[in-house]
Amino acid sequence: MNQVAHIFRKDCRHLWSNIAAVLVMIALHGYGATVQLPTGSALGLSPRTLLLMLAGLSTLLLPVALFLLVVSVIHEESLVGSDHFWLTRPYSRRRLFLEKLLFVLVWAVLPMLLHDVVLVRYFGFSLSSAFGLLLWKSAQLVFFLVVAAALAVLSASVGRAVVLGFAAVLLTLFTLYAVLQNSGVATSAIYVFRALLLLAAVGALAVVAFQYRFRIASVAGAIGVAVILACALLLGFWPQSLSNYLERQRISSLLQSVQVHPDANLTGLPRPGRAQDAAAQSHTVYYPIHADGLSDNVGFYLSMNAEFTAPGQKAAPLLVGSSVRFQPLAAGSPRFADAGGPDQLVPFNLFFFGDFERVKDTDGTLSGKLVLEGYRSDVVSLPIPPLEQPQGFAIAGRHCKVMSYRRDSNVALSFDCAELEPGNTYRFQVRLLQDRQLMLPSRSQGDTSSAGSWPAFLSPILKTNYLCEFALSDSASDSSASSIQGREIVVFVEQSVGQQQRDFRIEHFRPADFGFQAWQQRGVFRPAE
Repeated sequence: MNQVAHIFRKDCRHLWSNIAAVLVMIALHGYGATVQLPTGSALGLSPRTLLLMLAGLSTLLLPVALFLLVVSVIHEESLVGSDHFWLTRPYSRRRLFLEKLLFVLVWAVLPMLLHDVVLVRYFGFSLSSAFGLLLWKSAQLVFFLVVAAALAVLSASVGRAVVLGFAAVLLTLFTLYAVLQNSGVATSAIYVFRALLLLAAVGALAVVAFQYRFRIASVAGAIGVAVILACALLLGFWPQSLSNYLERQRISSLLQSVQVHPDANLTGLPRPGRAQDAAAQSHTVYYPIHADGLSDNVGFYLSMNAEFTAPGQKAAPLLVGSSVRFQPLAAGSPRFADAGGPDQLVPFNLFFFGDFERVKDTDGTLSGKLVLEGYRSDVVSLPIPPLEQPQGFAIAGRHCKVMSYRRDSNVALSFDCAELEPGNTYRFQVRLLQDRQLMLPSRSQGDTSSAGSWPAFLSPILKTNYLCEFALSDSASDSSASSIQGREIVVFVEQSVGQQQRDFRIEHFRPADFGFQAWQQRGVFRPAE
């Protein structure tokens, strides 16, 4: 262990600038995650402006600094070639490996873990709720560092390591593309992606371990190429049935209990929105669908992958023309202001525009997959805070602060929210309660959903911002702060509970009989409120 300590002290002396760069980038990234600029503020030339710019760049510079730190510490005793070090002062390779591992843990893994813990506590989340996330993000960081180490042990300099990294990326992309051309695997499946990451991590670790044990770069490089090919083979022969099984295990029981029934006899349906012109709507096919088994605060969006087939006709693919929401109408259910009910008239568009004239008078079968994207909705009401005084609240795992401003005769609301990565908010809506009526915002901008960013190991916190304005009634259009007191903000949020596919089949489907005008003449729409 004395030799490990000796090498560690030597590496710290030689690489103090790399260590400092990593620590500074980590501090800047943490600062950038916590700072919040006032809405509409303009920054001039100042030291704080420079600090904020560097904090913004840290998202790109931090991965580079971590990569260079790992490559540099390994190149302190390069494993490629037979330079004077290996001829005159060889270290024990096992102790050398342990020292490099200790160095990376002390100056990369632990500072990033401390950075994550500080951010989790700063934004008010408990460490117990973030424990699984911290483990997952640490695993992602270790994967990145192991890949950097694999490139370092196969190269004799930092420049060659960078070139080798680009070459490995190009080879990987080319191989995966060649495999995907002849493969029907759903590459977007999260389980395939995780399996590829695990195989790549094991392969990179094998390359590093082999080099420190035998120092034969050609063989270690061959192992790396074999790992890339193994990833391609895994992608090409991944059983879709395994993905389907794992996906069924992940889906919430709240969505599994839902049943979907196409039913041409439904009545009392809400009138579809006119999001398209009359000519396009005349070529749209509609069909009523009923949903059973919905919990009070759970609904789903419906999409599909289907085709219309008829004797003597070429199959015509269809898709859902616009987003359709299904949600129960139970009294007191926390649902969105624009949520649909359990019965909806679903618009189907033919994928190729000319197909409608070709098949509209043909009796055939519509079949395929209905895709249910489930969500859980939540709602919170709170009074409008005093002007420019932040007020905190929590909803669906988000910790938010809202501030109010006056803009002429309007009231503007600014929401700054934080949640644990990777985020699970599908939509974020705000309404103003005035005279027992929910008002729509006259203008809005910002994030209505949350999704993690690259690289995912940099932060455990995902921040979203949303700004909306409401036009007040004439009696409240004065500029005094008292005009907004007593009014309530209603915030709606929905979170994903998974996706599921259902087979469906509709016999004796004649497109011309299922147009908007045909349903209107049958009187299936409920009266406008």
